[in-house]
Amino acid sequence: MDSEPLHILLERASSPSERDAENRGPSLVVTGVLLLTIAVLVLSGRVYCRAVLIRRMGPDDWCMIFATIMATPIVVLNCISVAGGVGRHTWTIERSGEQQAIRLGWISMLHYFLALGLTKCSLLLFLIRLGPGTPLCYTSWGILVFVTLYTLIAFVLSAIQCIPASYMWGAAAVGKCLDRKTMGLVLYSISIATDFAIWVVPLRTVWRIRMPTQQKMALIGVFSLGSLSVLAGCLRLRSVKRSFTTKDPMYDNTDLGIWSLVEVLIGIICGSAPAVKPLFSKFLPGFLGNSEMTPPAIDNVVNGHRMHGRRSWGGTAYALGSVGGGTEGASTEGFRGAGETERVEVEVELEVDLGVAGKNLQVELMERV
Repeated sequence: MDSEPLHILLERASSPSERDAENRGPSLVVTGVLLLTIAVLVLSGRVYCRAVLIRRMGPDDWCMIFATIMATPIVVLNCISVAGGVGRHTWTIERSGEQQAIRLGWISMLHYFLALGLTKCSLLLFLIRLGPGTPLCYTSWGILVFVTLYTLIAFVLSAIQCIPASYMWGAAAVGKCLDRKTMGLVLYSISIATDFAIWVVPLRTVWRIRMPTQQKMALIGVFSLGSLSVLAGCLRLRSVKRSFTTKDPMYDNTDLGIWSLVEVLIGIICGSAPAVKPLFSKFLPGFLGNSEMTPPAIDNVVNGHRMHGRRSWGGTAYALGSVGGGTEGASTEGFRGAGETERVEVEVELEVDLGVAGKNLQVELMERV
């Protein structure tokens, strides 16, 4: 492993300057703790809606739960790294602090790929439920397979990028590493492409789904906000490129940690937000509108007589959080919500032909006489 750069040794040996007091570590801690807190709160609301109100947990819910579990250590490890010197200028801390930061950063990278992969899988499973049997569904299945394979490959390559791993932070004198720069640029570029496909491409399809305007706008808003993950991924890629050329890694790589947290945790927050809709329906009815649909009048035949009837479906359908079957996605939720509709009322209005009834009564009396 290369020895410590000469410019860092010279800076460390020189007299203190005003720059030595600079510390970007607190911004990294605040970003992680704040976003993780919001993510846990939104996820808790999602679990409550799915497990208690609707009483049906789906694969997308479990993926998001495990994604949050994988994301939590990233925040914890970043806080430990900041305590060890991350965010301050490299020449102001001991070599041991830099080695610890590299080691914890490597572990965080492994959790990053797992958390991001699970978040994307959860979103894709949600899109599959949103439009079963549609081109969006088939496209989502293809992306899901690709994301799963990509996540596994990225995790393995990150785990074995240096053999032994301790060679990365200088604890081992002999070792071998992959081309970490090329590997990082390729992996993160692919990640940005999948982010774009998941967050931006479905917006056109979501716009065409038949659901109340308030619900549709809320869903589009969530996907638009989720597109921040794409921006965060681009900024993270720029930080990765900078990390290979910077002369002050402990200070400059703070951006890399911040954008990693934003990309993962914004994805969890926005991916869980649609499933919280039933919570608003219960405590703030009408906040996002309802999904009442009244089909045309139908005819029924009862005891040989034709009677006109009308069936109406009432109540609030959980279009945002619990889209059921049917080719029209949310538009079929009020009809067959697979147990997810708050209530279903059937009203039948009967019109009896009194003339026919009177004639039948007259014939019956004559027969009895």
